[in-house]
Amino acid sequence: MKKWFYLCALALGLHACIYPYEVQLDSSETEKVLVVDGSIVVGGKSAVYLSYMIPFRADGWLFSLPEGGKVRVEDETGRQYPGITAAVSSSSSGDVYRGSYVPYIVDTELATLGHQYRVVVEVDGEVYVSAWQEPTPVPEIRDIYFEADDEKVYVYVDLEKAGPAGSGYLNLTYDETWEFHVDYDPEVFVDPSNWSYYEDPFYYNPYVWCFKSKTSVRRQLIDYTQLDQGKVSHYLVNSFLRSNNRNHRRYSINVKAMSMTPESYQYERQTQQQTDVGGDLFSPDPGAIAGNLRCESNPEKPVMGMVMACESTSKRGWLNSRYSLYKPVTPSWVFPDNPDQMFDLYYNVDYRPIQYVTVDDVEKVGWAHESCINCIAAGGTQERPDFWEN
Repeated sequence: MKKWFYLCALALGLHACIYPYEVQLDSSETEKVLVVDGSIVVGGKSAVYLSYMIPFRADGWLFSLPEGGKVRVEDETGRQYPGITAAVSSSSSGDVYRGSYVPYIVDTELATLGHQYRVVVEVDGEVYVSAWQEPTPVPEIRDIYFEADDEKVYVYVDLEKAGPAGSGYLNLTYDETWEFHVDYDPEVFVDPSNWSYYEDPFYYNPYVWCFKSKTSVRRQLIDYTQLDQGKVSHYLVNSFLRSNNRNHRRYSINVKAMSMTPESYQYERQTQQQTDVGGDLFSPDPGAIAGNLRCESNPEKPVMGMVMACESTSKRGWLNSRYSLYKPVTPSWVFPDNPDQMFDLYYNVDYRPIQYVTVDDVEKVGWAHESCINCIAAGGTQERPDFWEN
């Protein structure tokens, strides 16, 4: 369908005169199409995401989220693992189909290798099932280490192959957490009652240090089917500038590896290629990328997505500030001229006076965003993570 639109646009562009054209869409292009994306993790927590494919609709409205559904994982012996709805989120993963989704968490910690598993979804009066899959062993993460050049810090991992039982395919994701500090302590304050400046020599800033966390939004796919050395060595997982606040005190990264079947690897690879290049006349339509789901209650009803069964492992690495090239962030100073400017333009949108700044040989009070002096305003939290080492 996407290619058809490109060809129409190209054909119209070749004519001197352009005539109005109304696209005729059949019901298959305007109906609700469920998208299921999930990972069945034996011995861990599984996650399944439900959404609707963005439709072609004349009225311009999107379908609501697929709420009120039921999700479970089951094995070939009939054992079931029920899912629990988590909070509705907006995805930033870059997947082709996923926009807003409803996530379900399934406790599969008692599930083991040697069985076949599938996901069963009940939503909108229909029953959808994924294909039976037997998860394969995941390689062991042997080491996480850091290297640096003049500009960046690089995070590498070494993985031990999973032996003959492994599929030869895996994906990596990571969670990172670091402790950082603000760039400035306020030297001057403003009294909102009369908008006058004052100094406080006894002021102690309680918001200097915070923790910040980030989760990778993309699976890093690895094909090690052709490797004969028994391990994946020196694989680059992440990098960041040496001047980044990840280097202020301590940085931690938790790398997670999941085994993949050849089918799930190819599916994920194709969807990522679609996202990366944006598609062209010769790339596969999103609908042409085959998933492994079907509607059991209505075999004619379309459904999209992929559920993969896998084994998962993780390892945490730590880095102190030895690579730091810290430089305070230079804010774009603003200099309010009167109380009205202070309130309307700056104070009311979280700008605060920070310090005295000399401009053209004149000393003025420089204002900047509160995040320069408050690590919580900078997106951090002062709640110490449970795993954080002293």
